[in-house]
Amino acid sequence: LEEDQAAADEARRKLNHELATMRAKDKTSREKAASVAEETARREEKMEKTLRNLQVKLENLQSEAAALSRRGDDALRELTEAKARCSAMEEMLQQKDDELQLSQSERQRLEQSNETLQADVQRLDDQI
Repeated sequence: LEEDQAAADEARRKLNHELATMRAKDKTSREKAASVAEETARREEKMEKTLRNLQVKLENLQSEAAALSRRGDDALRELTEAKARCSAMEEMLQQKDDELQLSQSERQRLEQSNETLQADVQRLDDQI
């Protein structure tokens, strides 16, 4: 009976030791899990902050892109208007050039007529 009691006590001691070891391991595991959970929460918070910052940057870039697009549209419109004015000026210059050439032709014709008239006047003077 004493041997059974001693064996039971030894078994109880071993079980208590194993239980203490398992509780220690369980505590360590819970502490590690809590630490991992805290680290995960910190990382998630950091990632959320990074995401918010990236969203703000994206919105800013989209706003800048829209402004650049509007400026590009304005510049293109101004260029188109300038080309139209340039074409109109070229047409006007061509018209003035044509008028000038006609004026020069008319002047040459008038000079020739004047020379002819002067020669006729001279001839008439000589005849009188």
